[in-house]
Amino acid sequence: MKMTVTSFPRRSAIFLRLPAGRVEAARGKWTFAHLPVIPDHFELQPIEKTESRLKELLRLLKRKDVDRLINACDAGREGELIFRYIVQHAKAKQPIQRLWLQSMTPNPSATASPPCARTPR
Repeated sequence: MKMTVTSFPRRSAIFLRLPAGRVEAARGKWTFAHLPVIPDHFELQPIEKTESRLKELLRLLKRKDVDRLINACDAGREGELIFRYIVQHAKAKQPIQRLWLQSMTPNPSATASPPCARTPR
């Protein structure tokens, strides 16, 4: 029997951690030698207020019976970014598909089903 597990973050669950050693530039104590102020690697940090929800999402992503992920977040940049951050934080390896909806109201979301577009990682 094929089963679908559906879940979602209620709001942003994770954000980029401020890079260590770059704070002085943020306080105005910098020179052109500090530029660009872009770290080699961006660390992700759970948002304390929504950390319990993030833990639940991570638990679901790590289930053995979850063989693919379907991104049905809103199509705006923020929805896509939240989904990508969670997948990155979980170190999920499942293939990702994208479900595009014309509306985020319950009726289209409930009746929509794949085929979904495959998206690169």
